[in-house]
Amino acid sequence: MKSFRWTSRVAPPLAFPRSMPLQMSLLMLGTLAFSSVACTPDEVEDARPTPTGVPVQAIDHAGPKPHNILVIVIDTFRADRLGRGLTPKMDAFASEATVFNRAVTTIATTMPAHASMFTGLAPNRHGVRWNGDELADSNLTAVEILRDAGYETAAFVSKTRLLTQAGFHQGFSILSDPRNGRAPLNRSGEEITAMARDWICGEPRKPFFAWVHYNDVHSPYELNDFAKEQRGDYAGVLAEGATGKTLLANSQEIASSPEDMRMLNALYDGAVLGVDRQIGNLLDECPGDPILEDTIVILTSDHGQLLGEHRELLHGGKLWEQALRIPLIIRHPTARPGLTADERVGIADIAPTLIDLGGQNIPAGLQGRSIARAIFGEEIEERVYVSEVKREGADEEAALGPADLAVYDGHHKVIRKAGEVKIYDIANDAEEVQPIPTSQSQQLIERSQVLMDAYSQADTGAVSVKREELDPSTIDELRALGYIE
Repeated sequence: MKSFRWTSRVAPPLAFPRSMPLQMSLLMLGTLAFSSVACTPDEVEDARPTPTGVPVQAIDHAGPKPHNILVIVIDTFRADRLGRGLTPKMDAFASEATVFNRAVTTIATTMPAHASMFTGLAPNRHGVRWNGDELADSNLTAVEILRDAGYETAAFVSKTRLLTQAGFHQGFSILSDPRNGRAPLNRSGEEITAMARDWICGEPRKPFFAWVHYNDVHSPYELNDFAKEQRGDYAGVLAEGATGKTLLANSQEIASSPEDMRMLNALYDGAVLGVDRQIGNLLDECPGDPILEDTIVILTSDHGQLLGEHRELLHGGKLWEQALRIPLIIRHPTARPGLTADERVGIADIAPTLIDLGGQNIPAGLQGRSIARAIFGEEIEERVYVSEVKREGADEEAALGPADLAVYDGHHKVIRKAGEVKIYDIANDAEEVQPIPTSQSQQLIERSQVLMDAYSQADTGAVSVKREELDPSTIDELRALGYIE
């Protein structure tokens, strides 16, 4: 098998290094990172990002076979649950891989975060701002690039609306649920693991790209054996489990009660234990076929979850670390195991990294950058990252207005929420307990404020689905998950 070698195929990423002067970085943001293209339906193909340099590199099926690629997304999975005895299978996987310790999402909401993961763009560019929006066909995804290069592509997704209504079917040849058929709202982790393994183990073929999505750690939370054991004599509102609707309606009471918070953490951790078993089953070698030995495996999440920290629950509308920080672990067949990367990276970096690892040219205009170098022990540049939220309490058109934002700049995090700005030193205050006096950080505030203003002014005019156009079952699901009241 031909081993991977780093090659400089990549156009310079649009995110800017922290060492760049403020004026120059703002010029880049104004002219490149926040630019948008208005187009008619007939112009959609021309409006897509196009690869720099030579066209798509078709796979030479007579030559060495490229590595397969498997992306595992655990919805709502907090990075701090790794390494605590809850995740023995994932911890074992991490010991064979490169662990990115400072990965963050673009937004703590499922569909916009996945859109960033597949397109390499922030929500202000791909246009998906909440869970009722659909990714427009004008967005070019990493999956489409790999498919066009010769990869066989398949998606096995527990939250079926990601395929049937959110637009993330783009580029996939095999779908766990067809777009035009009846599908359950959610599939269990056991179902998804079985479907994915049947395909991966049963059909050896040209190199594959597979996306496997687990929703088990997202609410609602069942009272499984672990949670039941932890419950003891607790008899509160969470004694039999928790739906998203229950958590949303009782958030203040639960977050103010140490006993309720203890039970909520037990329910969440019980779900984590269950999905860890599924990851172990998924990554077991196929009988008689060591296909996963030749597979690049990426494990991540779309966002985290608040479990009472800051007296808040859930994740939508949150800018705290518990919601924005995500796990990111990449195992490459030829890379040295047990590496860690401490540079800040983001979920939008996954798309260009996938394209790069698949031997393809990264399109110009992406906001994410390839972080493949780090998998092989090389340092990558520190960059500034921006995360947004749909404003709490905002509805329909208002939800697409100026967003509350967080700027990650080195070890500082600047949060603007409801017009108020707070700064945290998250290297020394990871729980964001004590904000830094703004009087001590005027330059940082100035830099972040201009970035936030530029970000908020961007408008892609992307296709969206308004709530009144959603069918009753979708609205019921969003309520059950805790996204709307």
